[in-house]
Amino acid sequence: TQKGFNAALFEVENEIDTTQAAQDLWLTTSSNVPQGDPSRFKQYDTVYRHWAAQVDKVAKQNPSKNIQIAAQAEGYQWVSATTAWNNTMIATYISQGVRFDAITLHAYGAQVAGIANFAGSIRTALDAANKGNTAILVTEWGASASSDSKLGQINATNQGAAWSIQFLLQCLQGTVTGGSFLEVRDNQGTDVAGTSSNMYEATWLHVKNNNQYPKPIMNAFSMVSNMTGTRSSVTVNPTKPDLVALASSDTDSASVVVANFNTLFGQQNNQDLSTNETVTVAFKNVPLSGAVTVDRYLID
Repeated sequence: TQKGFNAALFEVENEIDTTQAAQDLWLTTSSNVPQGDPSRFKQYDTVYRHWAAQVDKVAKQNPSKNIQIAAQAEGYQWVSATTAWNNTMIATYISQGVRFDAITLHAYGAQVAGIANFAGSIRTALDAANKGNTAILVTEWGASASSDSKLGQINATNQGAAWSIQFLLQCLQGTVTGGSFLEVRDNQGTDVAGTSSNMYEATWLHVKNNNQYPKPIMNAFSMVSNMTGTRSSVTVNPTKPDLVALASSDTDSASVVVANFNTLFGQQNNQDLSTNETVTVAFKNVPLSGAVTVDRYLID
């Protein structure tokens, strides 16, 4: 018997704070309103409340299903950081009984530098409203959102892999609960290999001759998925500010991922400003004894 999904998370509208498309701004006073304008949130609020009421109704009618709604799918060139849509919305929706089960964000490129602070401010607002367990989800993310051989190129290079580790660390610092890639694989553009091809946004896989090949950003997260145990403290030499690291350990193993990241996000290219570094990895206070096996992986 077909019983449908056991769980669903609804994300209402898309990047209403930054979109410039007139068809996305049909409830605002003008389609030319600037990014972050309050009329954009008013439109979002009108639409979201209708969705929230219906999701709440269906969720209560189906208690065995995990049916949730997220507010708000911010676009998010960080424009709304100045108007604090999320933080104002949290208190208002709680006081008025408007349902929300998660906060969703989108982040690309240079925005990686602000994720921890922005998400952290949302968590502070949730804590203040006694909703501290609410999930913060990054539902679109990537080194670049561009679909071309210049700005999109970083998604298929070691720079993109280093970006992804910096992204993960920023998310952890900002108490982000989880996330998902917008795309699965390149599904448009020239079917050729290499960084000169038309890479489609922030995808996991590149396609050549109907074969799928993992991009460096996928390999970086494969490394993270191979880490076992719990997160451990890690220290990086302060004289090498471009190096970032993530570590974990359990009773049988210890892992560390090191990335060298300093990228200038421009209009014509993504220039790698990092310098070559000699890195020595050392483990302290790990309860291991006897012979060990060392696995080393390099994304370059």
